[in-house]
Amino acid sequence: MKCTSRAADPTLKLRYLSRGTLESKNSERAKQFYTEFAGLEVFRTSPVSIVIRLSGNNTIAVVEQKRSSAVMSLFNRGEQQG
Repeated sequence: MKCTSRAADPTLKLRYLSRGTLESKNSERAKQFYTEFAGLEVFRTSPVSIVIRLSGNNTIAVVEQKRSSAVMSLFNRGEQQG
């Protein structure tokens, strides 16, 4: 996979991400957020999905989901350590 984006000086200074799946209402805005704010490597995997990574091999899938839900399902939670 080829990284499409990564910020030089992100707002968040995360050191590690584990694994997970997240939902987004707009994958292009999610890509911008995870690149610029979180400083993660971002890989476009389809028109409606990206994969994010913070060094290492662990990745988190971010999938565009148009339906509105106030509660994130159990299967759509990422793990992070700062």
